[in-house]
Amino acid sequence: MSISEEFARLFGYTVAEFLEGYKSIDRDLELVHPDDRKMVRKTYSSNKNINVNYRILRKDASIRYVREIFEVTFDEASNPVESDHLGQFDLSDSALR
Repeated sequence: MSISEEFARLFGYTVAEFLEGYKSIDRDLELVHPDDRKMVRKTYSSNKNINVNYRILRKDASIRYVREIFEVTFDEASNPVESDHLGQFDLSDSALR
């Protein structure tokens, strides 16, 4: 797994710190605000393209608003075969949140 410095910084970590703590998708959900986890989990399991806004918890316990976008490619039987993470954007200072 690899992540950018910008992605790690969004959560308040260095790349090394973020990767050191990474264990599974469950760890990712721990970084999502508790009130948004159910919605994020449901969105991830929908097998559709993802464009979702939610709150994250940073290392210092502050809250940021983000938008995450995935594009999912499906086979002829509508099974997901590939996903492309197009970005996670900080909306905290935006009227878009």
